[in-house]
Amino acid sequence: MQQECTINLYKKPSRKSGVELFKIFGILLVVISHVVQTLGTEFEGYTYTHDLTANTTNPTYLFLALLRYSGALGNSIFFICSAWFLLDSSKTNKQKILRMLSDIWIISILWLVVSLSIPGIDVTNEMLWKSFIPTLAQNNWYTTTYIIFCFFYPLLNIIIKNCDQKKLFTISLSFFLTYILIVCFGGFQLASNLTLWIAIYFVIAYFKLYGLNICRSFKINLILLTIGLVGNICMLLGANILGYIFPALANGLQVGSGNANFFHLLIAFSGLNLSLQMKFSSKFINYISSLSLLVYVIHENIIFRGIYRPIAWQWIYDNLGYNNILLWTLLYVILLFISSILLATLYKFILQKPIHFLSDYAYKLFTKIGNFFANWIYKFKN
Repeated sequence: MQQECTINLYKKPSRKSGVELFKIFGILLVVISHVVQTLGTEFEGYTYTHDLTANTTNPTYLFLALLRYSGALGNSIFFICSAWFLLDSSKTNKQKILRMLSDIWIISILWLVVSLSIPGIDVTNEMLWKSFIPTLAQNNWYTTTYIIFCFFYPLLNIIIKNCDQKKLFTISLSFFLTYILIVCFGGFQLASNLTLWIAIYFVIAYFKLYGLNICRSFKINLILLTIGLVGNICMLLGANILGYIFPALANGLQVGSGNANFFHLLIAFSGLNLSLQMKFSSKFINYISSLSLLVYVIHENIIFRGIYRPIAWQWIYDNLGYNNILLWTLLYVILLFISSILLATLYKFILQKPIHFLSDYAYKLFTKIGNFFANWIYKFKN
């Protein structure tokens, strides 16, 4: 006999500070990853670069390679947290999306204006034109993919809502085997991040509808979290060892970089379930979490990541050296994370309100124009 659905997909979601704290951890992982990613990325005219994909016997650089791909874990945390609550929504909030697009565009233009006004800062033509269309140019792939996904999930919710347990299990298992396990351990990409997210969405839906006993079990999720953490470390260590045994597998420390990393998904899923069990409320934590989008687009702006982050690493290399590189990485991350929060706060209290006022006005205008043409077409057909 099938287990009955225990939740209403379209009820209003309840946000808890435990989840918001978990999301703060996610954005911190993303910042860590981007700082270390810059360390391993070559830019013309810079000499600080260290190859973090090469096999190594140095535990410091092995740990940095692990940190390099923590951003993929942060991405998984954010999407799985979002998916859990999007399952309770019946329609896309287009006004909210337009506000998000406005924030992304304004911050992109602000970085461009500031950089053009600073002598000696060389803004390339690519950075210039991409700054004017940050979402279309996919300057930040996550935000572009998330906005597209927001137009998909109401349809996915309808499909999920009309599936019985057996059908949903079949769909979820098929997606899991095809787009998660094979992609993770097969070493090749079958589809886009959007397709991967759809696969994850169905898996999360199944557990939310029919696996709440697992989701609510502290012991089970602690075990899953441990498996995820240990598995992710063992995957990196295994790739490092194999690189020495088989030369063809050298430079293979990018093994955990994909968003289909099974162990990252396991950590994100179990971490969300554990955070949902935290019964506390903190305005401060909720506020910092609310800045996540702004922190992301500020510190990962195409100009900032292509000009300013490399300058910082070059200064560290020239003046401090790499003997204490883990310490410099830690201080770099802390400074960048706090600075991004402060800049996000300034934007929120100075510019965001008028920007959202204009975006809301534009939304109402677009809605009226859309309704006018819809009515005109309807009358024309009849």
